[in-house]
Amino acid sequence: MCLAPAIVFGANAGKVDILVGTAQVLRGSELRWSNLKLAAPVMSGDVIRTLKDSKVRLSLVDGSFLLLTEKTKMKVDAVKPKGRSFFRVFTGKLRAIVKKIINKGSTFAVRTPTAVAGVKGTDFILLVKKGSTEVITIEGIVEVSNVLKNIVGEVSLRENYYTMVTRTEPPTEPALLTSDEIEDIINTNGLSEEAMRKEAGEIKDDDAKEKEEPQIFRDDDESNIEQPSGTGFDTLGAEIGAGVDVEEPEIEDIEPPAHGQGITIQDPPPPPDYE
Repeated sequence: MCLAPAIVFGANAGKVDILVGTAQVLRGSELRWSNLKLAAPVMSGDVIRTLKDSKVRLSLVDGSFLLLTEKTKMKVDAVKPKGRSFFRVFTGKLRAIVKKIINKGSTFAVRTPTAVAGVKGTDFILLVKKGSTEVITIEGIVEVSNVLKNIVGEVSLRENYYTMVTRTEPPTEPALLTSDEIEDIINTNGLSEEAMRKEAGEIKDDDAKEKEEPQIFRDDDESNIEQPSGTGFDTLGAEIGAGVDVEEPEIEDIEPPAHGQGITIQDPPPPPDYE
């Protein structure tokens, strides 16, 4: 697989659309890293890295997305809306969600120190370590080969398949992964889009919020009263909240003693002033 990009430095490649923690860019002839901000532009030729406990998602002009987790370093070689897009990942973890390529001659390719992954509209993960690259296809097809041309062998990695490429070997035979294994890889490596958006504050975890908030009962809301079950409790629960009429006890009239029987009768206090 021979993919040689024609790099146009400074051309608009996309922007930062999700940011958690700190991501930095080294641009052009600059010698110092600069912190990226939300909605900051990304240019062809930019080298981007994420620091510890940091993540960034790049929205590209070709309609694709790149998700980088902590301690990942990559370079944007070229991105064209309807052309050829090339990237290099030096280390770390990356997920590419690529818009389906329909134009003849269009290419989306990612190069690592050991592998080249060519894509035709897909969702895939790269785990780049020292001396090896692991590729997991979530959707679509990824063509994987060794970065060295003299190492012959290429595999077509279909949905839910995995391969690994080392410095001196072609890609391993594709291995089928279960849906649970794919989900575990995504979550363990911090490559879930939904989780990233929650961390960035774009999505509120309503379920967690409901668990944290205390349950409040109102006197006028009978439906909120939880009635305990079991013998001896049903009647009590009904009397408290189910609108059962409870008869008031009868009060017997007590006849006061007659005057002159040795009992001093005091005048009753004035009645309360009811308005």
